[in-house]
Amino acid sequence: MLALVEYFLPEPGQWLGLASVFATLCLFSGLGRIYGVAHDLPGVSVLLGWSVFAAVLTISGVFGSWSFTPVFWSVSLIGIGMLIWNRHALLSEAISLRAVFALGLPLIIIIAAKAPSEVDSFTHWLPNGLFIWEKDVFLRSTGPASQSVYPGFPYNVTFLFYAVSRIAGEFVENAIIQFNAVFLLLFAALLGGLLRRPDSAAISNTWRLAALTILIATFFNPVFVRRIWLTSYPDMATSVVVAFAGIAAWVWVQSAAESQRSERGRAITFALLLTLLVNIKQANLVLVVVLIVSTGMVAIRDREIDFGLYLKRMPIFIGMPLVAYLTWRYYLIAVSPLAENKITAVSDWPIDRLPELLHYMGVVVYRKAIYFALAISFAIWGFRCWIKGSTSPFDRLSIIVGATFFGYNLFLFLIFIAHFGGYPQSYWRFNTHIGYLIMAATVFGFGRLYRYNQEKIEIWCGPAIARIGVLLLFAVPLLQIATTSYWRYDLEVPKPMLRDAGRELSKTLPQNAAIGLIVPGDQGNFSSIFVHYVRQSRADLKATPINNVSELLGFLASAESRPLYIWAYCRAEWIGRRFGTQVMPGNAALLMRSKDEWSVIQYWPHRTLGGLTKVYKHFDISKCPGNT
Repeated sequence: MLALVEYFLPEPGQWLGLASVFATLCLFSGLGRIYGVAHDLPGVSVLLGWSVFAAVLTISGVFGSWSFTPVFWSVSLIGIGMLIWNRHALLSEAISLRAVFALGLPLIIIIAAKAPSEVDSFTHWLPNGLFIWEKDVFLRSTGPASQSVYPGFPYNVTFLFYAVSRIAGEFVENAIIQFNAVFLLLFAALLGGLLRRPDSAAISNTWRLAALTILIATFFNPVFVRRIWLTSYPDMATSVVVAFAGIAAWVWVQSAAESQRSERGRAITFALLLTLLVNIKQANLVLVVVLIVSTGMVAIRDREIDFGLYLKRMPIFIGMPLVAYLTWRYYLIAVSPLAENKITAVSDWPIDRLPELLHYMGVVVYRKAIYFALAISFAIWGFRCWIKGSTSPFDRLSIIVGATFFGYNLFLFLIFIAHFGGYPQSYWRFNTHIGYLIMAATVFGFGRLYRYNQEKIEIWCGPAIARIGVLLLFAVPLLQIATTSYWRYDLEVPKPMLRDAGRELSKTLPQNAAIGLIVPGDQGNFSSIFVHYVRQSRADLKATPINNVSELLGFLASAESRPLYIWAYCRAEWIGRRFGTQVMPGNAALLMRSKDEWSVIQYWPHRTLGGLTKVYKHFDISKCPGNT
């Protein structure tokens, strides 16, 4: 039993990483306490502080000649000072979040032990993080090279690697994964804030509400995709920031309609969230635009809002994110031209594939029917409300959400033609970027429905609701623990062995060695893990995936005079025929060439299947003879 617990708990170094993540959260909370900014959204101070932190490092890294370290510690001192100065307000905010984080603590601990395991993590997100951690600067055309496929992607999420690692004193490879678990809980807190509003359900029981919203944010959420959210990808951050930005826009609209004095502070909050969003992903500029436009659509038709006020705030809405965006564009164009996604020439757009494109998109809509039904409903209802000039809180939110969904999907349709060759690459994944905003609006809508029917519901279900609430307090943490293997998909065979072997071989292989990797059915999923850990601190090593005899011959020919090795996950007949040696069944093996002869010099026993041990869906273990 103890071994099972240790299997899922963080290692000693990972506990340090977790502590550093929480220290970074405190730092961001302090930085987010900017004078005059509204902090009435639960946990928004963390995102605002992250926005400030990322903006300072981006501007200093692009226009300054100094390293990140002095800038980081200077900003940290300011953050600590703000923590002390605003300690009472921050303590109050922490108390408001205590229930969500207490009930979500098992998930945070489980995720703290999780290692990166998805392809894109190793091709660009981890290399980008490692580069700024090791070199302490942005990539320069005259400086050392990067191992990233896309070193030109914006760095707002990558800065999380830097902040956590700088505090920890070592590179924390799962920093973003841990932050994504935190973002998940912050979103749950946002849902709770929406349900607590007097124009919604007005629920007062903090702990029961926290348990409910954690379930809505995870298991009961049609948008939650663990293999996207709990990775080093920026998708989770994008979705959560879009949700906060959309709700912040709506809160500003409400304050503008009521002529509240806090309207300007809420406008700055919205703008800071947009500033953070724009440099999380390259395409997020579109999300910034559609959020600003959708907010304007409410303002121009709402009888209770002075459209002139919206125009007055436009320099804030546009100016702050535009500065951040143009700073990065300047870096990519003038300082260090880097690889990023490009739009193809109009003459090359595959217009003839439009029917096929629409068909593929329709298939995704059908498969994700719940999400798209909600999204399309908001688009239709929002358009109706916009035509009528409706002024209720839900109607205003519907216009923002519906317009955002329509505008973003129009962009996706165009980008599938202009960049992806007429194929809807990751259509579902892209839609998750606005999915949490749609879920937030849905929860608020159900809260309003509950408010209008509260007396009837309490008569019919009053005692049952109370009992369910108490049950959830115990069920939610236990459910997180019971589903540990669901969260820890980084433990799926063969991922752990690839990490372990890669780390070990990076320490033992001789200088300038070339190593070929043979894993059955590999399409980059496995080789990316192995290659990353082999070359993480050994740029001199050459690691090449091999899937057949032809690729093997190419590898041998390209290796020239390098020391040659082959790492094979399991026995394959063509390996034995080619090398004149056999691999013991049930083991991975390292083969070494010596004087044109090959021999096995080391074995790694395969992990025994059964119990909580899962096999990755893209790994065909049946191709490993003798493995049971």
